[in-house]
Amino acid sequence: MPLHPFAPLLSLLLLTGCIFIPIPAPPGAPGSITIIPGDPCGARSVSAFRGATEAEIRNVRFSAPGPVRILTVGQPATADMIENRLNFIIGTDGRVADITCG
Repeated sequence: MPLHPFAPLLSLLLLTGCIFIPIPAPPGAPGSITIIPGDPCGARSVSAFRGATEAEIRNVRFSAPGPVRILTVGQPATADMIENRLNFIIGTDGRVADITCG
């Protein structure tokens, strides 16, 4: 049976909820990221976003060196380790509880 013509588009739309491609932010802008030794995704340089709402995070263009992922506490996630992937973990209160690499 042939696939519906919109099946590939639907697949992409379903993926957009947890991973988005980084768009460079100018240096000094809210989403600009500085990479330092031992912090391959730049999590330390965006620590000011701890406590921000998920909506606030989604409205920022991050200049991350890899993909950016937003997860909620307890949400299933892939176990693959991508060293330069920036993870924002949203707590039960709807705010960023943790920012990690991986």
